[in-house]
Amino acid sequence: VEELEAELEERAAELGETRRRLQQLEAQAAERQGLTDQLDALKAERIGLAAEVANAATREQQQQLLFGERGEKLNEARHQLAQMQARMAASGDRMSDVAADRERLERRVRELEAAAQWAQAASEANAEATRRRAEEQAVAIAALEAKLESQRELREQLQQELRDEKEAAREAVREAARKAATEGVAAADGQQGVHAALQQIAELQRAQSEELRVHQSTVRSHTVDEMRADLAKVRAEMQDAQAEILSLSVKNATLQHDLDAAQAVREAEAERTREVQARYLDLSSELTDLRAELTRSKDGVEKAMAEAQARTGKQKAWHAERRELIRALASEQKRRDKAARRSIGAASSPPAGAGGAVPPPRGTVGAGAGAASEAAPEGGLVGGLLRNLGGLLPTRLGSAPTEGRGVNHIAAPPMLGSPNAVPLPAPPAGLLRHA
Repeated sequence: VEELEAELEERAAELGETRRRLQQLEAQAAERQGLTDQLDALKAERIGLAAEVANAATREQQQQLLFGERGEKLNEARHQLAQMQARMAASGDRMSDVAADRERLERRVRELEAAAQWAQAASEANAEATRRRAEEQAVAIAALEAKLESQRELREQLQQELRDEKEAAREAVREAARKAATEGVAAADGQQGVHAALQQIAELQRAQSEELRVHQSTVRSHTVDEMRADLAKVRAEMQDAQAEILSLSVKNATLQHDLDAAQAVREAEAERTREVQARYLDLSSELTDLRAELTRSKDGVEKAMAEAQARTGKQKAWHAERRELIRALASEQKRRDKAARRSIGAASSPPAGAGGAVPPPRGTVGAGAGAASEAAPEGGLVGGLLRNLGGLLPTRLGSAPTEGRGVNHIAAPPMLGSPNAVPLPAPPAGLLRHA
């Protein structure tokens, strides 16, 4: 009885130790359940991250396509830029030609303006010469009129002298008649004297008339000849002046026509120059827009590349952090598994009793071992925890990704009960029986 009581006390102490160990195992199981929940959360997060990585890969493909389209647009913009530069160079050559033509036209216009000024100066000089000739002709005409007036006065003077002489002759005849009547001269002698006096008077009158006629005809013919010569000279000079004025007018009209044509050509060239300048401004604005679009495209590409690099860096950092977390969890799991194995091995060793070991009831050891070996992989507490953890913990941390899967895929460890599983020591039969 004492031996049985001692054995019972030992069994009770062993049972207390077993209960304490079971409590420790339950605490470890609860902790492992928390780790399992964390691993489930990590698994769900891994699935979400895998979806995010797939979305990121899709976005990267879209960005690659967008980069390709932007590259094509960039090449097209560069081609358009080269074409516009070629057109601008051609426009510059055209503007140089237009500037040369304009300079040549301006030189021609200056020559025509100088010719027009010379023609105007010549016309003014001819007009001045004509005016001087007209003044000289007016002076000559005034001199001729003065000469005619003097001739007219001379003729009137001669006529007056002739009238005076006639009056004197008549007075002499009357005086002779009175004397003849007074002195009583015979009638015959008186008539003869009267006839002689009358003849003398008539001859004197004829001589004076002839002299006056000759003088008048001489003066008249001389004056008329001079006037005709002067008039012919004046008419000839006027005709020469009119012909010169006409030729100058024709030359002035020709120069004016050339000047108008040159002005029209210069206006046309100026209009063409304005059109070329407007086209140049349009091309410059279009080139500026293309350069701005090119700059925006480059900025967009650089920004997208920076964002992609930032996302890639974040993903790499997250993967590294995830691997570190999984590695830490795996090391902690290994440590706890080793501690559990040590505790199970210590529990499976026979306790040192005073009177030796008491054999268990018949059939219980084999049955207990068989039940433990069957229950451990199926529904035991430790086996269930290890089975739940086996599907989550990786076998090789930091191993290469499995071919044909995503970047975040890590090969799962073999499950308990599989041919590749690591065998765990079965718990002692007495421990399971007393439990």
